[in-house]
Amino acid sequence: MSDDELLLQRRRPAGSRPSGGGGGDDDDADIKGGDRDPATMARGDDVAVPLLALEAAESELNGFWKYFSLALKVLFSMGLAPSLWRNLEEEDSKSRRARRSLVDLFSVPNVALASHYWNVGLALNFLSTPVTYYLVDSLDASAAVINQYSALTYLPWCLKVFIGIYSDSIPLAGQHRKPYFVIGWVVFVLSCGWLALYDEPSVTQVNYLSALMVLGYILSDVVADALIVERSVYETKAELGLMRTEGYVIRSVGGVTGAVLGTILYNKASWGWGLTIGQCCLLQAAIPLLTLAPLTPWLLDTGGGYQDVVTAAREIWQLVQRRTVWWPMAFIYMYSVLQIANPAWTNFLVEGLGFENYEIGIITIASSVFSWAALYVYKECFFGTNWQMIYYFTTALNFLLSILQVLLVTGETGSVPKLLFATGDVAFMAFVMYMQVRSTVHQ
Repeated sequence: MSDDELLLQRRRPAGSRPSGGGGGDDDDADIKGGDRDPATMARGDDVAVPLLALEAAESELNGFWKYFSLALKVLFSMGLAPSLWRNLEEEDSKSRRARRSLVDLFSVPNVALASHYWNVGLALNFLSTPVTYYLVDSLDASAAVINQYSALTYLPWCLKVFIGIYSDSIPLAGQHRKPYFVIGWVVFVLSCGWLALYDEPSVTQVNYLSALMVLGYILSDVVADALIVERSVYETKAELGLMRTEGYVIRSVGGVTGAVLGTILYNKASWGWGLTIGQCCLLQAAIPLLTLAPLTPWLLDTGGGYQDVVTAAREIWQLVQRRTVWWPMAFIYMYSVLQIANPAWTNFLVEGLGFENYEIGIITIASSVFSWAALYVYKECFFGTNWQMIYYFTTALNFLLSILQVLLVTGETGSVPKLLFATGDVAFMAFVMYMQVRSTVHQ
């Protein structure tokens, strides 16, 4: 029997779900040394490679795909993808090539995921600046209306856990995740196209169709994250977390790209050229059709792994009973509750300071770049640091930035231009937020 056949016969450990629970401090003992313990679970070459992945890996041997994959890495990550600078040895085993393919975000089975993360980042920032400026400048929306828009577009993020449970439990067309991935982006594209039909959409149309857009890419994002987790078992200990890191990098690049597009394309009133709000929505609908749809047929969904809703809910309940889970979750929840939103900020920038769309866009670009920088600062300077200490540091920094915003409102910025002052405030606050997010995700 060949090495490939022996490797294919290996399987992930049976009973992969922890049992028991009860909320004690030693609940994690249920998984220590077991199949779910990250320190001892099978990884890399010790895990069976799906036959579909073997077939996909063979298609990467042609020279065209190697150059195409390299071009996508440069385009989607601006050359910052960690795997771009990683030295890969040529594998002579089919199974090893397939494993390497499963942990490469730009391989044939995964390239749609790379495009997905780039498109999500772009969707987060492209329309946000033109739409908020349109609401305030064209529809004379009050701070309450802007707050309503923000709340409705944030609501789908709160539904991620329910979307995850549902997609884990209900297969579609014999596949586990890929149909949900496609449905999410179809909803997004149709919502953008629908909004593009209106020359001057009303507040109600903007609010609800924008919320539907977010719901669409959130559905796909939940599925994409789940696929990354499934593939992470094929990462060696040295590679562990590389795919997730690349996903964050690609999303950040997409965010910067979207912020730039939103800044330069919606300025017809002040620059004399540009797109209408409907044309911006139409362009946003077209981008995933051009950059994601052609790659989606190659997305690998091995199927299987279904779990009924009751079992999933029971495992979540067992998880949140652990003190190591509910204690930091309770802290983060209370910390978030105590953050006071400022729905009048956009109104102040437009009506109080007279900022144009491109000036608000500059602020958005800066916040995207600083969010991107936070990923690297955390990795290089704070990785492994106690997350409570990071919260102490970032909270003190946030307090200082809030005081600086008060100075901007009162006009006491000295010789510093108001645009530069506002940009610095918002950008550093984005940096603080991403530092907090990365610390809690890593822990």
